[in-house]
Order: sequence, then C-alpha cells, then structure tokens
Amino acid sequence: MSISLHPVTLSLLLAAAMAVPSMEGKAETVYSTDFESFAVGQTFTDKDVAGWTGNHDAPGTIVQISGAAHHSGKQALHQVDMDDKNMPVATYNLGKTLSSGEVSVAVLSSSTVRIEGLDNAGQKNFSIVHEYYATAGASVWQVREGDKVVKFVPDTESGFDPKGWNVVSFVFDEGKKSFSLKINGRTAMTVAAGEADSIHWSLAQLAIKTGWWSGAGEQLDAYYDDLSISTPTP
Repeated sequence: MSISLHPVTLSLLLAAAMAVPSMEGKAETVYSTDFESFAVGQTFTDKDVAGWTGNHDAPGTIVQISGAAHHSGKQALHQVDMDDKNMPVATYNLGKTLSSGEVSVAVLSSSTVRIEGLDNAGQKNFSIVHEYYATAGASVWQVREGDKVVKFVPDTESGFDPKGWNVVSFVFDEGKKSFSLKINGRTAMTVAAGEADSIHWSLAQLAIKTGWWSGAGEQLDAYYDDLSISTPTP
C-alpha cells in the first residue's frame, strides 16, 4: 500500500475529532518511572539496569541520570549526541508485546528527539520524531514507518515549546490501525485506518534517542522524565 505524505492542519484535526484513538476507560499501567529510583550518574549501557539498556559506553554519547533538569522530582534521563559516529539511545524492554496502548513522557529539548516502538527483536515498528524538516521549512513532529515520513505537524500547530518541558503522549492500536499524538494534552496529529495500514502499531520495547549523529564540535542534548506506558483492560 502506498503512503502519502502530507501535513496535518487544524481543519483536518477537527474533521477527524470523532475518530481520535483514546485510552478512555480502564487501563493497566505496564511501566512508569520518574527516574528518581536511579542514582544520579547512573549510566545505561548494554548491561541491563532494571529493564533499561543504552549506549553510554559508545564514543560520542551520554546516556545517564542527571540532576541538572527535571520535570518532577529532582532528576531525569539525560542524553547528549556529540559526534557523527553514534546516536545516544536508552531502551526499555516491556517483557511483552502491546498491540494497543498509550505512552507518555515529558521532554525538554530543542534538538532532534526520536521515540520508537520496537518489536521483540529490536526492529522498529514505528516512531515519532521531532526535528527541523526541510519539506515543511519548520520544526515538526513526524510519524514514521521506518525512515519514511507518514504525517507531520509543525510546532506552531502542535504547541510544542522547544525552550520548555512538554508532555508528549501517543495512543496506538494495531487492531484498529490507528494512532494519535498529543502535545501537552492537545491532539496534534492522527493516523486513521486506511492511511498507513502497513505499519505495525505495537511495541515490545521503547527506544528514546536524541540527535542525528551531529558531527564533531556540535552537541545536541535532551532530558526525559515521567515516563508511563499503559494498555487498555477489559
């Protein structure tokens, strides 16, 4: 099936309001963390730490708990992309596959952010990406299948603030082939059945990445806090 690439406008969002996927009703929290249970300075490498792995030990990356910024509590996950060889990543393994659910995380970043839904083998099913997008001539949030952009919405419409904390959340449903993205509680983008049915809207692992292999001399960083992953219950 071919996938058309097009921006999301406010009029389209209003027209699709009745079809927005939601997690209304009972839900089970599969995982949540405010990162307060980790010691400041805790790094994430290929050695599992409470379900988390990362690549802090790779050249040009920082993936660790920091007290320099936080959305709640006193600390958060900090990532820094420092060169063109590696991109910092922290991955949480749920231990099971969710075919529907909601992910919410607080983000502080003016650089590229990537949040990916992975399968059991670590292969990417879908992702949301915040970056400057030449097609739009602006910073946008994108939904991607692999590296292909399915939809995007500019910051001017989504309400994302690159200078402050934002709560980024998304609802996905493989059975209904639907997806919705919210920024600070406001629906910013939807993908309805028939628009991108080749995407597997499910996840067994959640990967959080920062930057784009930025290149020597340039540093890109981001903080993440108050992560929660839930799934609907009967």
